[in-house]
Amino acid sequence: MNSVAPHEWIPLLWPMSQAHLALSHLVSGCGIAMAAVDIAPPVSSASDEVQRWVDDSARALGVEAEPTELRYDRLHISLARRSPLFLKIEIDGGPWFVCVLSVGRYRARLLVPGEQTRHVRVAGLLQLLRATLESPTRMEGIERLAAHAGISARQQQRLRTTYLRQAVGNLVAVEGWAIRPAPGSAFWQQLRRAGLPMTAAGFLALQTAEYIVWVLAWWLLGRALFSGYIDRWLLIGWSMLLGTLVLVRARSQRLQATLAIGIGALLKRRLLDGVLRLSPDETRGHGVGQLLGRTMESESIEVLALAGGFFSLAAVLQLVVAGAIIAGAAGSGFVLSGLLVWFSISVAVAWMLARLRGLWVDTRLALTHDLVESMVGFRTRLAQEAPSRWHRGEDVALDSYVEQSRAMDRITAILLVLPRTWSLCGMMMILLTTGAAGSGSDITLAVGIGALLLSYGALRQLTVGFTSVIDAALAWKRVRVLFHASSRTAAPSLMRSDQREEDRTTESTDEPLIEARGLSYRFEPSRDPVLTNCEVVIRRGDRLLLEGPSGAGKSTLASLLAGMRRADAGTLSGGGQDFAALGEHAWRRRVVVAPQFHENHVLADTFLFNVLMGRRWPPNSKDIKAALEVCRELGLGPLIDRMPGGVHQFVGDTGWQLSHGERSRLFVARALLQEADVVIFDESFAALDPETLRECLACVMKRAPAALLIAHP
Repeated sequence: MNSVAPHEWIPLLWPMSQAHLALSHLVSGCGIAMAAVDIAPPVSSASDEVQRWVDDSARALGVEAEPTELRYDRLHISLARRSPLFLKIEIDGGPWFVCVLSVGRYRARLLVPGEQTRHVRVAGLLQLLRATLESPTRMEGIERLAAHAGISARQQQRLRTTYLRQAVGNLVAVEGWAIRPAPGSAFWQQLRRAGLPMTAAGFLALQTAEYIVWVLAWWLLGRALFSGYIDRWLLIGWSMLLGTLVLVRARSQRLQATLAIGIGALLKRRLLDGVLRLSPDETRGHGVGQLLGRTMESESIEVLALAGGFFSLAAVLQLVVAGAIIAGAAGSGFVLSGLLVWFSISVAVAWMLARLRGLWVDTRLALTHDLVESMVGFRTRLAQEAPSRWHRGEDVALDSYVEQSRAMDRITAILLVLPRTWSLCGMMMILLTTGAAGSGSDITLAVGIGALLLSYGALRQLTVGFTSVIDAALAWKRVRVLFHASSRTAAPSLMRSDQREEDRTTESTDEPLIEARGLSYRFEPSRDPVLTNCEVVIRRGDRLLLEGPSGAGKSTLASLLAGMRRADAGTLSGGGQDFAALGEHAWRRRVVVAPQFHENHVLADTFLFNVLMGRRWPPNSKDIKAALEVCRELGLGPLIDRMPGGVHQFVGDTGWQLSHGERSRLFVARALLQEADVVIFDESFAALDPETLRECLACVMKRAPAALLIAHP
């Protein structure tokens, strides 16, 4: 096997000193809108530092860099599907970066130094990226086997390929980052980058062509019938038009499906990102039931809005064509006026349905909220509430729901029956205007009846589309907060990433890790402040205890110091740098908080994932070793030994159940393993017995550079 000569690829690769230029040019070269900021190169070639640098740089540029691992056996497919890609490879022990713009079947387009693009052979690119796994040492055995067997060169190549796929097919050949627009970027730009506006234009064009071909086919057949002359060629032409109609409709359906899937994927991605950007106060204020209801409604937007929108759009086009035929063929505006009246009535009834359906949806979501809240708190109700009061108010709520459902169903029935009444009244209008007694033309009568049937189908399709669009509009009112929440950005850093890391490593031991001056905070502008003129200074090695009665603002102060809330007044700095200069993400790497027990959660995953979720996932051997050490120091060793899967045991509501004290120590381990400068424990030791408390405090004193413990007196 021919090896790739590194010197042939060096001119096409970016050194670490130019990694910042490579990433910036890659983003702009892909047509992704980015912020006009300057980023610095990474300060270290270590994998963790490069990953952190890419995250910070992508966030500063306003894009998303998704970490991706490309396996050996699916390398070509992954390159084609996930490009543009920012890949990191090793040559002669040093890191180099490859900027992949696009990958085809035989050629790939790279962004090379000098802001130029270069087309290269895919086979050569794959060989470069697989070079680490296709090392000469690995191939020595297979080379000797091939030489000893005396097989042909072609068979030797096949043997090498088969061996490599079996030996290293599932291994990661190269690591990198898929570059794409941030979910919170302008939605129209995301649609344009996905090519969906052109798909929508093609769909509209095909819909128009479909109606034109349909009308032309029936016009040709009708004219032949009324002229009394039908031959084989006319039937062949009519059949060809019908065949063209089938092809046009099939292509139109394909474009409709492509458009629906594309818009739905972008919408789901943005809504998911919006959920993750909600503040803790917003999440707590809405409640579990309301959030579940919003999640259910978000599905309606994709299914109903897209399908109903397509139905309505196609129906409007069909209605316009039918109106034009009626106005021209029937020879009078009488029938056309009737069609407009029926259309107006349909719109008015749909508006009434929208109002009733809005009230019905509110009632349904309220019932969902009450049900979920009752299920979540069923243990408390079982222990403290009398059974006779469990269903208090449910009958009244259900009666209201039933009455609203009946009213909505009546209006829906009226809306659905309107097209049928139009077919009857429209026929009477056509007979009157064309003189059914004999004064009208048979051709005019036939064309008018055909246009009536076309308008009847359009109205029927429009009423179905109305109900879908109404449901989607009501769903949008409830999920738009999630859609707009995705555009929120964290407090940006005013410092370059290399400056932040340099300042962190050169901080003096006397420099405060946290310095808060004059902090004030209130939950709502109309309410009294929870904190007023609060001052805190924490230095390396400090072990502080914060005591106070319930409701005094201890947890609020912890969230302010951790950057989870922003103070209404005052300054917050660390290491001599202001919070705004460091940025929210950099600040949260310095200051970590373990919230109160009711605000901290064990997720339905493995014990190891729950411990390391704030550090890194998937973990490396160093992370797993550190997690085991911390857990045993906190007294969780017997628990780990007792679980059948050890740290890989599935825990949570559907797995191994942890006690109150075990959960508390898991939360402490999760905070310590993030290796922050300051760790804040908000009543994290309240459920521990004295002996376990001593073990946990000894672990905290040993591992936390500075600690703030919040407790009751």
